[in-house]
Amino acid sequence: MGSVVLAAGVITAALPAQAEAPSTATTAPASADGQCAAQADGRTPSLAVQDACGDHAMGSSQATDSATAAPAPTAGPQARSLAATPPTASPSSSYVKGVDVSWYQGLNTNWTNLAANGYKFTFIKATESTSYVNSYFQQQWANARSHGFLRGAYDFGRPDLGGAAAEAQYFYAHGASLAVGQTGTLPPVLDIEETPGGACSGISQAAMVSWISTWVSTIKGLTGRTPIIYTRAGWWSQCTGGNTTIGKSALLWVADWTTGRTSPALPSGWGTWSFWQYSDAVAIDANAGDADVFNSAFNRIAGDDRFATSVEVSKSFSAGGTVYLASGAQFPDSLSASAAAGISKSPVLLVSANSVPSTVAARLAALKPAKIIVIGGSDAVHDSVLSSVSRYTQSGSAASVQRESGLDRYETSAAVATTNFSKGVGHVYVASGEGYPDALSASAVAAESSKAGPLLLVTRNAIPATVATALSKLQPASITVLGGPDVISQSVIDRLKTYTTGAVTSFAGNTRYGTGQQIAVNEFSPGVAVAYVASGTNFPDALVGGPLAALSNAPVLMTLPGSTPAETAQALTYLKPKKIVVLGGANAITPAEQLTLQGYAAG
Repeated sequence: MGSVVLAAGVITAALPAQAEAPSTATTAPASADGQCAAQADGRTPSLAVQDACGDHAMGSSQATDSATAAPAPTAGPQARSLAATPPTASPSSSYVKGVDVSWYQGLNTNWTNLAANGYKFTFIKATESTSYVNSYFQQQWANARSHGFLRGAYDFGRPDLGGAAAEAQYFYAHGASLAVGQTGTLPPVLDIEETPGGACSGISQAAMVSWISTWVSTIKGLTGRTPIIYTRAGWWSQCTGGNTTIGKSALLWVADWTTGRTSPALPSGWGTWSFWQYSDAVAIDANAGDADVFNSAFNRIAGDDRFATSVEVSKSFSAGGTVYLASGAQFPDSLSASAAAGISKSPVLLVSANSVPSTVAARLAALKPAKIIVIGGSDAVHDSVLSSVSRYTQSGSAASVQRESGLDRYETSAAVATTNFSKGVGHVYVASGEGYPDALSASAVAAESSKAGPLLLVTRNAIPATVATALSKLQPASITVLGGPDVISQSVIDRLKTYTTGAVTSFAGNTRYGTGQQIAVNEFSPGVAVAYVASGTNFPDALVGGPLAALSNAPVLMTLPGSTPAETAQALTYLKPKKIVVLGGANAITPAEQLTLQGYAAG
């Protein structure tokens, strides 16, 4: 599988130059009968030919599968007989399309045509056992990259021929190393299926589990990335005994070609899949290997709308504490909610002005909070909503519901600040009240315990009186200004200096994405466990994501629905997050953009 940075069919500016020189062999696979030399014509041959060549493509033993299926046949129409009509599942069109290729595709794949038809990624076979290297690997890798494909390398596992650690090390030396520290690449893959060594490669279930586990731990140690296992449910059941522990340390690429199937049968140990190989034929290119899709729900927290997304985010928080409610329609009053909620490790749920959506009501009932805090005035969230949610608190009384608000967005930010923070607070964050992006980019920082502080709003040219009063009360040790001179003038910054004896620091970029980048690279170190990404064109998803990010000291960055801004790409390249989680549905961030973002994950 491969990975590269592209979005909505357009290659973004975030594809840095990469070294393209893993150690690779330069000869075609050896063959006892010489038939391999003529096989790199673009089409994967029958299993018998692959056996003779000692070179097995992904899915070489694949058959229509079910959770209890027997091993795939080694002969017949489902064993790579090109004269037969292959089985083909029917994944949703919302999934991102890709292909996997091997030596047999050679240089025949039409990458231009694939890209033009919406294909975004490819996996390329690098090795098999400790004696075979795909001699086309480097050229296929380079060609795919030049056409904007996300790329990854795979190893065809041979437990029948040797130890897992040695095979993983060989794979690393001949292809998997390209996944280390490089954006635009997906994790290394182990293709584990039937081999010429017989049923389950001729080893016991316990030995197979040990072999796979060793391969996974070795590759993870070498690359620092969580590897992907390619397998099918029937094989996994038979050959590992339905092992459920390996799935905790590896992602799943599932093979299931069952005709008409809209979701694949999953092996034991995984609750979801990241990639699905659904056919051994790519409809638009017979020389493109196998057909795959990327799961658009992978590493995405989303609901059917902004309210439901806030519910999904809240599931990372414990019941019984405090819940913040904010308007899902108006950003001004809601801006202060994210930082305040993060401080108390509380979720933010979104409501309408006059009602509580049913999904939010159900979540409030499940959380059973001790207290509910509504951020903003009655224009944003009416009093009737406060009355209706009291039933969900532990006491069931109106006294457990309170409002923090002011006459406008500025006074609301001041009220939230002075209610939740005391004199001498270490940090105060100041952002424009005339837009939301800069404030939301800082919400995770403002909520993180070592840098915690309130978020106050100002206009471009003035500090509102209520905010000035709050600053006088708080006497912060330092102030951080979010945004450039186009949103907060130098005269405002100069005045802010009179409210602290410490430094007044500015994080500013030329755009909202640039400001987010400055916050991320100055407040977070490379190697963060996770980075959250939300739409920069709307506020709700980032608003509710701030407290979630604060739980793991993670940044929140902004992107466009269908492409990665250069500044966001640069921030992710610097941060090298182990995982990237998208906030919001496909309308907020498209599946193709989500896949692009996954190419920046280093774990």
